[in-house]
Order: sequence, then C-alpha cells, then structure tokens
Amino acid sequence: MWYVFTPIYISKNITLTRKVVIYKNKPVWEINDIINGKPEGIRLNQLWHSCYPEMLNFEASVTGRKVTPDLHEGYYSAFYGKKEVCTELVFSDDGNSLKTIISINE
Repeated sequence: MWYVFTPIYISKNITLTRKVVIYKNKPVWEINDIINGKPEGIRLNQLWHSCYPEMLNFEASVTGRKVTPDLHEGYYSAFYGKKEVCTELVFSDDGNSLKTIISINE
C-alpha cells in the first residue's frame, strides 16, 4: 500500500512531495521526500521524533548513499498540551530527495 501526499508549498516556487509505502506483512514504512525548486546551498532536512528510538531502526539514503543522522533533544506530545522530551533524529543532505526506511527492531 502506498500514499502520495498532495505537494506542500514551502514557498511560491518550492514544493515538497512525500510518498509513503507501508508494507503489508511487516512493520516497515518507506518514506520518499522530493523537493522541487530548492535553491542551491539550502539543505534538505528530514526530522523524526521518537520517545523510544532503541525500538526503531531508521535508515536514510540518497541515490543509494547512506545518510547518517544527527541526534538532538526534541519534543513530542502524546496528549494535547503536554510537551515531553524525546530523541530527535535529523537526516540532512544537499540533494533534492531523501529516502528513509523505518522499521521496528525485532
């Protein structure tokens, strides 16, 4: 099963298109982000927040080249109005696309 989200307009000339593939018989998501119209010198950043990063596996790549995340302190909200600290993974690249596969560690 896959979903393609309507392009998000970042500015008048820059759009983000996200395609999400959800595997039927295994706990795996594949996320493909493509930015059209991105100026040179601007990096593509993909941020993920998880309160249980040890339970998940994140693999990001650009045209087959592995991208290593930077880890930061981030925030999430399990309940409306309640902000909690979590791990923020930031995948960053100079290109126009990024493919990330998220799976559950077994």
